[in-house]
Amino acid sequence: MSKPKTTIKKAQEVLKPYRKHIDALDQRIIDLLAERFAVVRHVAEVKHGYGIPAFLVDRVNEVRENAIRQGGKKGLDPEWLWSVYSLIIYHSCATEERIHDKLTRVQHDKMSRAKKTKIKK
Repeated sequence: MSKPKTTIKKAQEVLKPYRKHIDALDQRIIDLLAERFAVVRHVAEVKHGYGIPAFLVDRVNEVRENAIRQGGKKGLDPEWLWSVYSLIIYHSCATEERIHDKLTRVQHDKMSRAKKTKIKK
């Protein structure tokens, strides 16, 4: 005996609680990413203050390896996690670079104004 065909309306009804749950999980993921990037922005300022580059190979590898190890415990595909974390890390480093460049420009502008003020005196 074959299964009866499900109408689109019935399928939407059956899937509604699952979709609601997925939407809630997506919101949590977005909240966590926003929190992570708030920390990344702060780290960028700290790195700038100490002259530390945005991209640190050892740290990049450590973050990816941690994600793969932790994800493996949850049954997640390591190649997929490597890809996801590579994207997150790339964006993190790019964000840090933008902040570094902005802070450097601000420092140069302040120094230029200070020099101009000294010359006028």
